[in-house]
Amino acid sequence: MTYKTTIFEASEKIKENKKIHLKQNGRAALQFLGSLRSTASRGLRKSAKLSFESNKQAKELINYKNKENIKNQSEWRKIIENGDKLARNIYEYQFERYYQYHGGKEIWDRAIPAVEELRSDIEESFISIDKTGNKDNLELDRNIKFPEYFNIEFHTQPGGWDAYDLYAQVFQYGFGPYVFPYGGFAAIDPGQKSDREEIWNEMPNDNYQSIFEPGCGAGGMLFNARKIFPKAKLVGCDLSEIFLRHGWRMSESLNLNINFKQCLAEQTNEKDNSYDAVISYAFFHELPVNAGKKIINEMYRILKPGGDILIADMPNFNEISLFQSLLLHHETIYHDEPYVTGYCSTDWKGYFKELGFINVLSKSLYNGPGKFPYIYTGTKPKK
Repeated sequence: MTYKTTIFEASEKIKENKKIHLKQNGRAALQFLGSLRSTASRGLRKSAKLSFESNKQAKELINYKNKENIKNQSEWRKIIENGDKLARNIYEYQFERYYQYHGGKEIWDRAIPAVEELRSDIEESFISIDKTGNKDNLELDRNIKFPEYFNIEFHTQPGGWDAYDLYAQVFQYGFGPYVFPYGGFAAIDPGQKSDREEIWNEMPNDNYQSIFEPGCGAGGMLFNARKIFPKAKLVGCDLSEIFLRHGWRMSESLNLNINFKQCLAEQTNEKDNSYDAVISYAFFHELPVNAGKKIINEMYRILKPGGDILIADMPNFNEISLFQSLLLHHETIYHDEPYVTGYCSTDWKGYFKELGFINVLSKSLYNGPGKFPYIYTGTKPKK
């Protein structure tokens, strides 16, 4: 449910007389931390990679990985864990990982108070939309039973997704403009910016009339979809009331007519064969593999015959260097991303085919093997 987008147009329209921006001390802190992580990933990471790949034992692991198309998760874990033991002896690796981890924790400590200072302005900006917005476009389920994975403090987010009522604004006014643009964290390359619009170019068709997004967060992908499909039915589902409500407010302020629905992506209660397309961005790596497969099953069910699916997320370990695999595994162990290694070591392309999708493809959005985001696409056969 990563919210890697900035919807300033909506923010300004909601509160036309007073734009909402962090104060200088909050901006400076986040800009410093964002640039620190990016700088560490440029210099220290490059040096650590060279040292690792020149190690004799590491070379043996690399050669084995490159010769085999590994699909067994237990074998992947063995390779990754052995590689991690070697990398830990490299000083540049230690420092790069230190900056990534502590910088990742510190951004929350800085961003939350900075956004809290704006609470009165933020709450005032809601008043008009909450009164006039189309309530039918926000479906909340007061009886929903949250799965265990929803309560995890992903990427060290204190308390989890809904623990703080202004978390959506932390992303919008804090991380969006002052941290994410630097890149250089997790699977994101230094300097890599938002890529949501480019992802839509990878969809097999351009005439969808209905689109569903599981794990939509505050709706970043669907906001971009409305530009491309002005008349399409757009529906996003998520578990987080905070992010769904924020996305609804943004959508209503721009008259985008997007439906935000609180439900399990594993069980959407949508009708069979009801959507032309399904799209997902940076969602599946925050799920246990079994839950991810159940969601893909559900998406297959709700897709119309001939409908398309696209999942954009982290790359498979087979598509990247062993060193990059270690960095992603480090997110699993130390950065409250417990499902990254499982996601990256799963043969999702094979699962698409096993489920029945045809025309299954996988590729990186950008040039070069294993670049984030890594995309899987498939089509449900026509009857």
